[in-house]
Amino acid sequence: MASRPHDATNPERTLLMLKQYRARQRHVRLMNVATHLVHKAELRRTTGPDQVTPADVATLVFGRYQIRLTDAEAAEYLAAALISCGHSIDHLPRPVSRPEGSQ
Repeated sequence: MASRPHDATNPERTLLMLKQYRARQRHVRLMNVATHLVHKAELRRTTGPDQVTPADVATLVFGRYQIRLTDAEAAEYLAAALISCGHSIDHLPRPVSRPEGSQ
């Protein structure tokens, strides 16, 4: 028997799916903001992508989506955007290592 896409008889599964959807939506939004800032900096003649800061990411994310980011989280999204656009992250401060298994 084919599985149904939504099983209304299992509220735990529904909540899990909703949580996963929201986490994915948040991730996409944050990556879009960080990538937007990097692309915008690429077009400026006076500055470059290495001038984008985690504070820029956190500020624009809050302005667009009312999501508050920690400095570390903003730095991680900025680093991911820089790498995905082919730039170095050598100028960024090194992140604090996390205990294994934490997110």
